[in-house]
Amino acid sequence: MSLSLHLAHTFLQYNLHSMQFTHLLVRVQQSQLVVYSKEKDEEVTRALFTEFKKNGYLLSVANHRGKLQPTPFVGTLGDLIPVLTSKLAAVLARWP
Repeated sequence: MSLSLHLAHTFLQYNLHSMQFTHLLVRVQQSQLVVYSKEKDEEVTRALFTEFKKNGYLLSVANHRGKLQPTPFVGTLGDLIPVLTSKLAAVLARWP
């Protein structure tokens, strides 16, 4: 794992937990940051940040069937975290 992805992972996890999304976890997979939750001992992907240039990411979110869909949102984690946690917050909601 590159240092930049390790730092991005830590930054994203910290920000999600500080916003009370404590049921969400983040892991690094190749050049992506995967936001997921554990539902009945199964990992459920909620969002994906794909690194495409230095400090730049493309945001994708899971639809109601769990399939990842790209969004038009591109930017730094600092730009995209507020988008994910406000405009797209439904994909992060805790399951009953």
